[in-house]
Amino acid sequence: MTDTPQVLLAHHLKTLKLPTFLREYDKLARQCAAEGADHVRYLVRLAELELIDRERRMVERRIRQARFPAVKSLDSFDFKVIPSLNKMLVVEPARCEYVERRENVIALGNSGTGKIHIALGLGLAACQKGLSVGKSRRFRGLICHRRSHAYPFSFIPLIKGVEIMPVTYALPVASARARAVMSNTPPTYPYRSAGRPEVVYAMERMIDIAARDLGIDRVEIRRRNMIPADALPFDNKLGMTYDSGDFPANLEIAARLADRGGFAARREASRRRGRHRGIGFVSYVDLSTGAPTERTEIDVRPDSIVDVVIGTQASGQGHQTSFGQIVAELLGAPFETIRIHYGDTDVARVGGGTHSGRSMRMGAIVITEAVTEIIDKGRRIAAQVLEAAVADIAYAEGRFTVVGTDRAVGLFEVAAAAAERNDLNEDIAGRLGADAEVNLRKAVFGTGCHVCEVEIDVETGSVEVVRYVAVDDVGRAINPLLIDGQTHGGVAQGIGQALMESCRYDPDSGQMLAASFMDYAMPRADQMPDFTTALTEVPEPSNPLGIKPGSEGGTAASPGVIANAIVDALAEFGVRHIELPATSERVWRAIREVG
Repeated sequence: MTDTPQVLLAHHLKTLKLPTFLREYDKLARQCAAEGADHVRYLVRLAELELIDRERRMVERRIRQARFPAVKSLDSFDFKVIPSLNKMLVVEPARCEYVERRENVIALGNSGTGKIHIALGLGLAACQKGLSVGKSRRFRGLICHRRSHAYPFSFIPLIKGVEIMPVTYALPVASARARAVMSNTPPTYPYRSAGRPEVVYAMERMIDIAARDLGIDRVEIRRRNMIPADALPFDNKLGMTYDSGDFPANLEIAARLADRGGFAARREASRRRGRHRGIGFVSYVDLSTGAPTERTEIDVRPDSIVDVVIGTQASGQGHQTSFGQIVAELLGAPFETIRIHYGDTDVARVGGGTHSGRSMRMGAIVITEAVTEIIDKGRRIAAQVLEAAVADIAYAEGRFTVVGTDRAVGLFEVAAAAAERNDLNEDIAGRLGADAEVNLRKAVFGTGCHVCEVEIDVETGSVEVVRYVAVDDVGRAINPLLIDGQTHGGVAQGIGQALMESCRYDPDSGQMLAASFMDYAMPRADQMPDFTTALTEVPEPSNPLGIKPGSEGGTAASPGVIANAIVDALAEFGVRHIELPATSERVWRAIREVG
């Protein structure tokens, strides 16, 4: 029996006859295109297998040749997608290097470089010479290889980043590989939006490159390929299911708020001042998981105080305000009576802490459960106080009322009755309070679209962020002002990563060259533009208040959107891509290298 092209291809791959592999690869691609078959999944998988084998052989060679410092040898790793793949994956594979961001304790938490290798496939159509780009400009496949440092906490950015690599786009197939590498550089720490800024940057840069190569508008190519709202829940092909959102709406709102129609006039005004102006767009997904356990203990006291103990820990997010709002709204108690307690193990016995955009989401679940139990217990106590049936007791605005009458008793009066009366059943006597604990491992996704404009002095390479629009879907917004503040802070951190923050090592000695803030640049207030923010609130179905993460989207989106704006400003010079951080020296060199 004659072997099929697939069998022959697998044989050549196994025997590592690369020229034959590439020749048969092209033959199969043309055959599948002529038959109208959806061959992308099979071809992507074969390419991935070939890449894995190349990497294995390269790693083995490196191990044999290893010499310290490891930094030098690790930085020379460079894996390319096979040339044949370019005929299908119209966008040339881009190596997107990045430098991981640092924790504030720089001596303990700095890191070396990580790398992302990504190839984005677009739809194909048959033609006389073989394959061409389909008119739909639809994304058809994604390959991603990511590498970062190996350290117990560093697996968080490695894994979380890969899981949302497709971002907001409807990919029929995706392949990802994550590798942790041990080196002699200090370990990384998880940081705000750990792992997501780098993959959003890589994916969104590829989309911009594709748009320019294909002559399609950068907003239009995103619009065509975004997951529509009516397709949710949607499997992103890397193990994650997006269950709510409206990605195209985020894009449209952001483009409108950014006044894209007026950009040409602003660009011309910048040029008259000797500056080159660019605009960038980014759509992002922010993955929220974190510690799965959370607990609260809520007690209504007779002295008109509601004590709320919760296992998260505020570090500037405004938890006392937002948790207080939730309790006040659900319990019907005045906001000023709410006391939030955290960070004390004498009272908070269990808790997951504050990270990964989990605090409001997990807190909403346990607070809702505890308040529901308190109200139920209060109705039973009020029924005895008011000498009525439990079924006849209604609760609203802090008062238990006998339905159809004016007989009522207040929340804190019921708390006093629970503490003082001796005729109550044991299960409702003594304390008007409740405890609630949850263990939830479901991932939740915040999403959004950011638009940025930059001005560049081409003589010096200096970059200034002059306009910034952030549209974020955070589910139900408990306190929009606090969320806006979180967005501002997140974007500021992302601007630092995009333009200046970099830990560098001497390639020969491995010596850290940016070990103090004399050498390590940080963003400052006078480098920030005014921010235009908007919230879209598509409720999250996995928690009773519909809350999504709202604290890290600014950091996830800003490096990529700034990079896209910089390249747009420099496109007339022939600059196709720029790595981060886009320091003035790097921008200056990019202009002159292509010139």
